[in-house]
Amino acid sequence: MAVLLFFLPWTDLSCNGPTGRMQIVTQSGLQSAIGEASEGGGIARQREEQERMTGKKANNKLDLGELRREQIQKVGAGNKDDGPEKAPMLWLYLVVLLAGSIVPAILAANRLRGGLVLGFAGFAVLLLLIQLLIGFPLASTAAEFNTDTKKVGNVGKNIGMGEANMFGKMEMKCSYLPSFWITFLMLIGSGALGLVQVIQGGGPKTSRGRSNRRPRDDPDND
Repeated sequence: MAVLLFFLPWTDLSCNGPTGRMQIVTQSGLQSAIGEASEGGGIARQREEQERMTGKKANNKLDLGELRREQIQKVGAGNKDDGPEKAPMLWLYLVVLLAGSIVPAILAANRLRGGLVLGFAGFAVLLLLIQLLIGFPLASTAAEFNTDTKKVGNVGKNIGMGEANMFGKMEMKCSYLPSFWITFLMLIGSGALGLVQVIQGGGPKTSRGRSNRRPRDDPDND
C-alpha cells in the first residue's frame, strides 16, 4: 500500500481565489523526487469556466495569462527557469519501500522476518520525517513566494501604497494530502506487525527425537 501511495498526490499548492482557496498544482511522491508537478483542480476548474463563458476549447496555450501548461506546472518552482525543486531523498525512500516489500516476502514467518519488516518500516518513516523537516518542494516554494510577496508589500507601503492588502491575498499555502498521511499509517501498521512477529517468533516448535506414537512392539497395541 505504501508503494502504491507513493504515486498518488502527496502535496498541493494553493492560493486565494475568487471562491476561496484555489489549488494550483499537486505533487505525488514520485513527482517530488523528479521535480515535476500536475495541474491542480482549481486551475482546471477556472479553465473550464472560461471555456464555458467564451465557448472556445482551450488548448495547451491557456488564456489565463497566456501561460502554457508547462509554465503552470512550474508554479511549484523556486526558480522557474530550472523547474520545480527536487527531493532526492525520496529515491532512497522508494528503494527502502521496495526492499521492505520483497525481502521479507521470501522468508518464513519468524523473528528474522519480523525484524526486517520492523526495520524497513522504521527507516522509511524516518526518511519521511527528515524530508518533512527539510521541507517538500511545494512547501519550500510557498515559503519563498510568501517571503518575496511580503517584501513587495513592504516596499509598496514605504512608497505610500498603504497597507497593500492585495499582497496578503496572494499568500500561497502548501497542504499535505490524505494519501501522504495514510502512507504514515501504512508504514506504522507494517512496523507494528513486524514487532508482533518479533515478539511471538515463528510457528510452534516441536522437540526433535521425541514422538507421541507408540512403538510397534507395544503390547497395548493388541
